[in-house]
Amino acid sequence: DTLAEEGTTNEPTPATSNAGRFRLRTMVRVLKPIQIRRLVGISFLFSLASVGIQAILVLWCEREFNWGPRPLGLLFMFYGVIATVIQGGLIGTLTRRFREQTLLLMGIIFQGFGLLWVPFSPTVVLLMISTGLWVVGESVCRPALSSLVSRLAPVEEQGITLGVVQSFTSLANILGPIVSGILFMKLGGEWAFWGGTGLMVIATVLGLQFKNKGSAKPHLS
Repeated sequence: DTLAEEGTTNEPTPATSNAGRFRLRTMVRVLKPIQIRRLVGISFLFSLASVGIQAILVLWCEREFNWGPRPLGLLFMFYGVIATVIQGGLIGTLTRRFREQTLLLMGIIFQGFGLLWVPFSPTVVLLMISTGLWVVGESVCRPALSSLVSRLAPVEEQGITLGVVQSFTSLANILGPIVSGILFMKLGGEWAFWGGTGLMVIATVLGLQFKNKGSAKPHLS
């Protein structure tokens, strides 16, 4: 029995402790450049707002429009069409004409205005426009963000840097529905959208401070 108990102890081994310290040192090293920290902050705030709104949009539509599964499914199909058109082809044209920083700011601002407008959308048409702006913003912002991270990170650390960004994005994906749900229940559905708008204001400030010295000039041909 003693041997069995000794064999099943859950005390951390030296290898586990070293791995944990290595991951922490790696994250600190990756986040040392202020430009990377700004991009990580933008990614976190953007995902916190976007995923949070996705979690409560169904509740909002049920309450405001008395929608069931069919109209909600059509609405999300509409979002899918927008995302497919932009990320499936239009983003290439936009990238050739605009800097990644410009596209990043455009995406943040589009999402911010879309979320701000949702509570003032009493009709289905206005709802499609406001939430469509949100989807356009997300479809433009995420590719630009990934491109900027890849451009700024050293070649030998691009994978690690993208992994750190994804880690913070995953954390935002967990916290987003919790935060928006609390706002929805405690303050009302409008505040969930307006809270997302507030996060986009902060993300815009971070984006305006960002200077992508390595980006090439836009191609107009």
